[in-house]
Amino acid sequence: SPAVIQARQAVAVASSQVRQARSAYKPSVGASAGYSRRTSNSEPGNENNTSSPSYDASLGLDLLIYDFGKTPASVRQAVLRRVSAEHGLRSVMNNTVFGVRAAFFDLRRGEELLKVAEEAVRQFALHLEQTRAFVEVGQRTRYDLTKAEVDLGNARLNLVDAGNAVMIARATLNRSLGLAEEPGYAAGRGEIPGLYGSSEDLMAVARKNHPDLLSLRADVQVASAAVDQAVADLYPALNLRAAYSLGGSGFPLTWNWS
Repeated sequence: SPAVIQARQAVAVASSQVRQARSAYKPSVGASAGYSRRTSNSEPGNENNTSSPSYDASLGLDLLIYDFGKTPASVRQAVLRRVSAEHGLRSVMNNTVFGVRAAFFDLRRGEELLKVAEEAVRQFALHLEQTRAFVEVGQRTRYDLTKAEVDLGNARLNLVDAGNAVMIARATLNRSLGLAEEPGYAAGRGEIPGLYGSSEDLMAVARKNHPDLLSLRADVQVASAAVDQAVADLYPALNLRAAYSLGGSGFPLTWNWS
């Protein structure tokens, strides 16, 4: 089902965002290197094309020491968003399964109604033949014959409607299964499992475990963590930075650390 695939990708994105948020606890390292060549003209009239090279390279490290809870709040938001995405995946899977089951039983109902409509056409056709015979021997009136013809016409119309309903139900089931084409399957009988426990007990379980409710609870916690992060933004952040660099106009280059 495309909806399930999309929900799985949302979980994967949320998991990546958790790793990204936690990376703030780890040091970041950067390196750079450069080469330039330039002239050193300073006074008009003494310009020339003499140039000198310049080399530089550096390696730096940046480490977060303390930010008054900003990073922990950001990590907590990312973790809760992943939890919400996981519950969303469960919800989509439940809805997909429910949609498939509902479409299946709609198809089975349509097929049974189609059989009823076919039998009704057969019965009304037989009744019409009997009425026509009775009219010929004078035991029925022309009104009875006309009524039998109208009844057969209505039965045939109901048969067409039942056939269309089966086609629609089959297309709905194919869409619920994520099928782009009709594979030509036959629907089995199917059985609805019985419920275990009272409706009150089942509702209590649903309120506790329904993925939509769990996702909403996680969203509330995400909002709370966002408030904590907004408060932490009012405070400064302490960072440790260190660098080692090499530079000069020729080799060997002069080193420095900071």
